[in-house]
Amino acid sequence: MMAALLDEPERVTPAQMDRWCKDFDNWGIVDTVCFKLFDLTPHAWKKVDQWAGRKPEFQKRASFALLACLGVHDKHATNEKFLRCLPLIEKAATDERNFVKKGVSWALRE
Repeated sequence: MMAALLDEPERVTPAQMDRWCKDFDNWGIVDTVCFKLFDLTPHAWKKVDQWAGRKPEFQKRASFALLACLGVHDKHATNEKFLRCLPLIEKAATDERNFVKKGVSWALRE
């Protein structure tokens, strides 16, 4: 948790994001890391796409939590960027796992 609060977004690499994502084991860490760090990196939009297809519950949630956080923080994103993510949301909407379902819902609302 502290690493997410102290790390510098411009120094975060895609490989680091993938390593951290693989270690996600609860929704609190996922949401905090996405909200406080990952959505501020230049790699965030790519990770939304990449992680949406992951099988593990918290890794998949990370995709949609990150998308929701981008909806709050990325003031320069065009509507087109968000519209391109609708098929990801639609595909994941049938995932019955609680934390994925809530992440998908959050992304859609944002």
